Amino acid sequence: MPKIIHAISGPRNISTALMYSFAQRPGCAVIDEPMYGVYLKKWDPDHPGKEATLSQWPTSIAGVRARVVFIGARRDFSENMAVICEALGIPPREEMLSWKAGQKPYDGPWWPHWYTKVHKSVGFGPAKAMPKMLRADHEAVVQATLPAYEALHEQRLRFV
Repeated sequence: MPKIIHAISGPRNISTALMYSFAQRPGCAVIDEPMYGVYLKKWDPDHPGKEATLSQWPTSIAGVRARVVFIGARRDFSENMAVICEALGIPPREEMLSWKAGQKPYDGPWWPHWYTKVHKSVGFGPAKAMPKMLRADHEAVVQATLPAYEALHEQRLRFV
């Protein structure tokens, strides 16, 4: 039976690298931000690539569901990466640690605006230091989203 894994990761470029990593697994299909079209349609933010995304990506939950089923049907389901795989109940694979540079067929239509650095990557690099302080104008966003973050944080994977 197919296993659907909804992975959320940050910072932003790491989530794309994680997607590229899983795409290297035999029998694994990836979908780049399947809910992005739904978000853009509902909230109407001014995002780069918005028009292309809305014209090429599902904009409803039913459309996302259909895409997930379609992509899954196209596949044969017969660093710390080991921790992720163990938590998901799948064996780690060496090929998940590297990929070819460049655009991928499963990149979303927004890739020209967001994926310049990750398209130059061929694997995971060392972690970068986080900024010491947030900008003051971002503090309201932090306070508004903190309860949801804390709920997700409780369920996080812990790396040694």
